[in-house]
Amino acid sequence: MRKITSGEDQLSFHPLPKRPGERLSIHVMNTAQSPGPPEFCYRGILRMLTSEQLLRLTTFQYSHVRPWAVPDRVIRCRAGGYVASYLVKCLLKKGYRVRGTVRDPANSTKTKHLRDLPGAEERLELVGADLLVEGSFDAAVEGCVGVFHTASPVVFPKVDPYVEMVEPAIKGTINVLKSCVKAGVKKVVLTSSSSAFRMRPDYTADVPLDETSWSSVEFCKKVQLWYALAKTMAEEAAWDFAKETGLNMVSVLPTYIIGEIVPPELSTTSQDVLGLFNGKAGNFAKFGRMGYVHVDDVATAHILVYEHPEAEGRYIVSGVTLENYEMAEMLAKRYPQYVVPKIEPGAGMPYYNIDVSKLAKLGLDKYKPIEEAFDDVVESFKQKGVCELQNSLGQPILQSRKHGICLKLTTGQI
Repeated sequence: MRKITSGEDQLSFHPLPKRPGERLSIHVMNTAQSPGPPEFCYRGILRMLTSEQLLRLTTFQYSHVRPWAVPDRVIRCRAGGYVASYLVKCLLKKGYRVRGTVRDPANSTKTKHLRDLPGAEERLELVGADLLVEGSFDAAVEGCVGVFHTASPVVFPKVDPYVEMVEPAIKGTINVLKSCVKAGVKKVVLTSSSSAFRMRPDYTADVPLDETSWSSVEFCKKVQLWYALAKTMAEEAAWDFAKETGLNMVSVLPTYIIGEIVPPELSTTSQDVLGLFNGKAGNFAKFGRMGYVHVDDVATAHILVYEHPEAEGRYIVSGVTLENYEMAEMLAKRYPQYVVPKIEPGAGMPYYNIDVSKLAKLGLDKYKPIEEAFDDVVESFKQKGVCELQNSLGQPILQSRKHGICLKLTTGQI
């Protein structure tokens, strides 16, 4: 990172490429408290380029970031996951140096999608850590200004759901937070879930759910909502720990996340969405009314609460709230070439709305349409060569795993 001072402005930009003919892309971060007009920055940087470099300049990005929020390094816990991978992509795009934790950094199959991200070669470091081993994150968070913790052990319980799912979620979260306290991390952003605020029996239709709402532990136990119980109790434990230690922590609670899939493997939610295009309602038949949000908006929410010093407490991020049958009807109309199942009204959660005004105050006041979110996930299915998709006649849509080419089958022909 190269730094210069121009009047009151404090500018940082990445080193220029040295190979002849290489395309030039510049992202400038201005960390002054009261920055001058962006055009002054443009002029200052452009005067430093040679005529040959100017000819190769293809991208010039400018952003003003509060001085404390420009870290030497931030860490992403369990960087290879669905939300985590997309967030790493966004952090690198904004110029952050990122240290991501993965189970096995040497496993190229599991980490290639991260190492191939733009900016990863210069600013991404992958290290190994185990959520369930206390102290495992000590070395990982050392030297990091901020921590984004999205990881939570998710297993399919075989004997005792509480022991196999809930306890590991709590233990893993606290283990990371303990390491953050030891390392003197300035801020932690914890990814929770809408499952931690909407699983309760006492809805009031005319009062939107907001950050003050918590899922009922007793209700989750009674109806055996083990994932919701794990997310709720892990977040509660995190807040208790933060208050006891004085740790600066903010939590983000996304609703059902849809959108581009960065990792090579499909997450559980992505597999559920894939099932919708194969005529399988699956979990969606049980979801009832639910919020949906684009993964890009989720990443934006994480970065906003991290970069704003005034951010505190919980933040819900949700683009639209739909009944499950409304969502299925929308998909059937938008994608007539696929077998989207019809879902009958009446199943799942009662009527409610979600208040996202708190996050809007930090800048996220316009969300990507749900249609765009599903367009992006369908495109990801195609690019990854998912071959289970079927057309509206129930015929398979074959896709090349190598090139992601979609070949629709008609009777007797390819």
